[in-house]
Amino acid sequence: MRFPELKYYICLTLINLFCLFEADLNFLNKIMPLSQVKEKLKNSKDASSLSLRMSLEINDESFEAVEQILYELPKSKGWLNAPCILYTIKKVKEAFLAQKIDAKALDKLIYAYIYFLDNFEKEDRWFSRLYNVNLIQGLVEILHLYYYLPEWIKKDLIEATIRVYGLCPEFWRLYKLNNLKISELEISFNRFNNIANFWEKDSSEEQDTYYLNLYLDLIFFKRYNNVDVYQILREILIYILSNKSLKMEIKKLYLSLLDNYEDLVGILSHPLIDEETYNELISTYHSKLPGEILKLYPVPKSSYQEGLLELGKRILNEEFDYAVKLADSLLYSTSFSLEDSLIAVDFLNYYAITTKNELLLERVLSKLITMLEGISAQNPLLLSILYRIFNSENLNSKNLDAYLIMIEDMVKEKLGGEYLDLIEFTKNNPHPFLKDNYFSDTLVVVYSCQKNLSTRIKTIKETWLKDLEKYKIPYIICVGGSEKLELKDNVLYLPVPDEYEFLPQKSLALYEWVFYNTQFMYVYKIDDDSLLNAEWFFSILSYRKHNYYGRIVKRNIGGTDRSWHQQKSKNILYRTKIDKSYEPSVYAEGSTGYSLSRIAIDKLIKIRKSEIGQIIE
Repeated sequence: MRFPELKYYICLTLINLFCLFEADLNFLNKIMPLSQVKEKLKNSKDASSLSLRMSLEINDESFEAVEQILYELPKSKGWLNAPCILYTIKKVKEAFLAQKIDAKALDKLIYAYIYFLDNFEKEDRWFSRLYNVNLIQGLVEILHLYYYLPEWIKKDLIEATIRVYGLCPEFWRLYKLNNLKISELEISFNRFNNIANFWEKDSSEEQDTYYLNLYLDLIFFKRYNNVDVYQILREILIYILSNKSLKMEIKKLYLSLLDNYEDLVGILSHPLIDEETYNELISTYHSKLPGEILKLYPVPKSSYQEGLLELGKRILNEEFDYAVKLADSLLYSTSFSLEDSLIAVDFLNYYAITTKNELLLERVLSKLITMLEGISAQNPLLLSILYRIFNSENLNSKNLDAYLIMIEDMVKEKLGGEYLDLIEFTKNNPHPFLKDNYFSDTLVVVYSCQKNLSTRIKTIKETWLKDLEKYKIPYIICVGGSEKLELKDNVLYLPVPDEYEFLPQKSLALYEWVFYNTQFMYVYKIDDDSLLNAEWFFSILSYRKHNYYGRIVKRNIGGTDRSWHQQKSKNILYRTKIDKSYEPSVYAEGSTGYSLSRIAIDKLIKIRKSEIGQIIE
């Protein structure tokens, strides 16, 4: 890279930093004339270049150029330098108060900023672009000029504020922090508080009156086309529809706020909705629900998928006689791959050891020996099978000794001593799983935080966690914010912060606890705002074949939204710090839940302890 090019890129890096700390951009002229930087940026139309150039234009008091860029930005692609946007708006405000810009030019810039906020593309970056704290503060800065504006602009500015940020907690926090008191917004603020306090409402208030007032608050924001009203409405609807003491007329009144009746299908599938409400609403809205949603068309499955699903159902319901016959037929089927047949071996191995059926176990071990040569060392089913074999107290028969010696020798030769060391290490851990239940080697972990223990966790304990108890599948609730590591009443308290920005530390602490303190072969992680269909998930058996089982997110260069975490974070550093992850990237998508095998957890811990792992952490 030539020296002038290097100076150019150094300037680009520093512009955003200078804007963040409101430093004098003219200092950068010592590196390279900013007029040259601005000219080069004019050749680029990506969001990063446009937002950087906008700060240089305002530095030169080129107000028309700033206005033009604000109209171009919403449709642009790539990373948005939000501190440059806020810097520009603050400079516009300063220029107006110093009478360097007239009212007409200010009006144009305000409308350009409203357009900018209103017209983000509905893409992956839309949410965090719109809720970036710098962009919110930008609107707050404009509201400081409210009483200088003509009436028609005041009206449009108020409408835009309610439409874009009327249900955004961060906006109202900054509104109060800046001591803004705009009478036209105070009504919106009060309505926002009514909705925000829904979860903590005074139970002594007359119920029908309260819900009618809340309905009017939602109607208010809906009329302004607020971007968040439907998301909040769906959350509130779950609680309203599950309230057995609330009149059906009020429930239907809230449902009338839905414009898309497809949303009703998702709401009615929630486990809290009682049967009486469900039947009444289906009867009422049957004609409005799309036919393709009412009809569940079966998806064609292969004989392999059907066979495994049937096997999983029989195992889950402890119909073992049928399950053994089915697994036997799958074991010797020529239509299944070697690794797929290993599921049948895994179950038959469990069943033979549990019931002390030596003849069956002899057949299973014999089959395993023929399969070992072609099985990958990373196959989690193999570890599950070998762990049960080498950790069983039921294998005392001399008839089985030869098989066990042969298997141990083949494992050492093919997989190495580390594999057996992992088995031996795991055997010595506390918290063994129940040997008499096939699925008890899988631990379900519900990610939560201490403040949700009396709310969300209480709800799921009354709903889908009961299914886990029914099928004898172990689970724990994982929270942070504890002074010491402690497992109490199925709640694992971790000595890590409980805030959103520390989720990576919470995950690492969890998996280290599992690895060093339990004997589980699999861990399924799910958030406390999600629903696990335990019967379906465990019946299909697929998770047992994979070290990682879940969704995978792929981000190409420029595809990472580097401010997504800001709105969710509590720490001031993380509310302004950008995500510096490498691109392109591939990572686990945690929102829908995923499972890790013990092999994967072992790898994770080793990488964390490695030199590169310590650098990343």
